[in-house]
Amino acid sequence: MTSTSATVSHVLKDLASRGWIERVRKSQDQRSVQLFLTQAGQRIIKATGGKASGRLQRALRQLSDSQLDGLANSMPALVKSLDTSPPPGTRSVPPVGSK
Repeated sequence: MTSTSATVSHVLKDLASRGWIERVRKSQDQRSVQLFLTQAGQRIIKATGGKASGRLQRALRQLSDSQLDGLANSMPALVKSLDTSPPPGTRSVPPVGSK
């Protein structure tokens, strides 16, 4: 799947604003960013049991390159429109730093 740097940057910014990942720039190369899953991000993964990732990976493998490119270009709009409520049967996990 091909993604533009703007698409990836937008998705990562959204995940960071939700408190699910932490972005840390390397001191020796400010262009390089390390990503870390936060405790809140770990709780989200634990709450969903990782069930969706296997299904998603199988579905993505069935798409053509042009379909994957279209999907990658649509990611910012998809992320923006996602309902932030937790999946059914799980608890809401507040962003890191919120009370």
